[in-house]
Amino acid sequence: IDTGLSRVGVPFGAALPFMVDVAARPELAIAGLFTTLVEDEAYDPVQITRLNEVVAAVQAQGLDPGIVHAASSAAVIQGTAPLLDMVRVGNGFYGFEPQTLVDTKPILSLHARVITVKTLMPGDSIAYHRRGLIERETRVATLPVGYADGYPFNAVDNGAQVLIRGRRWPLIVYMSANHVTVDVTGGPEIQVGDEAVLFGRQGDAEISISELARWGSSSEYKICTNLSPLLPRVFRYSGVDIA
Repeated sequence: IDTGLSRVGVPFGAALPFMVDVAARPELAIAGLFTTLVEDEAYDPVQITRLNEVVAAVQAQGLDPGIVHAASSAAVIQGTAPLLDMVRVGNGFYGFEPQTLVDTKPILSLHARVITVKTLMPGDSIAYHRRGLIERETRVATLPVGYADGYPFNAVDNGAQVLIRGRRWPLIVYMSANHVTVDVTGGPEIQVGDEAVLFGRQGDAEISISELARWGSSSEYKICTNLSPLLPRVFRYSGVDIA
């Protein structure tokens, strides 16, 4: 039901005749009724009132509205909307709601393995058109992740880092569709096969998705939804891979 966001949905003033029409069609069944809040402290209550009026009108016609829901992660955490029959936690499910509001724990991370390690000398370059001329002897590790996988394209230009062996290392120069390069000069010897964490935890070190969003001039929402479906998904519970 469109109660004020004005994108999609049946206008709340037309919801009752619409529901009556749906209920009269034997090939259809009413599974639920919901709205999306604009997340405005003053306007959300107006939307909830409209939703409740529609529910009451539907029930007065002897119809079952099904599962009624309106609350997103923000509404659940801030208490700005009733929980009704169900809640829709998206950002909150992944643990990316602001820590100042609730003690959430991020559950999503992005990992890759080092696929090459090379020593480049002054005058060498990385990427097309000789972008990234090397000015000093540099140890470079390559990861098989790029902007085609949903990693923010301009993160490299804004100081993005990754974790390898529990330490932060800077990305260098231009990112390609399928690769990023990391300056691993100095410190522990990085080897092919080492795990790299592009966001998430590795030991006591962490790169948050919020930090990556700042590097990429993006947002947590965009990063989560832009991750390529081609990336393998691993589901872990209590430290054990379960799927």
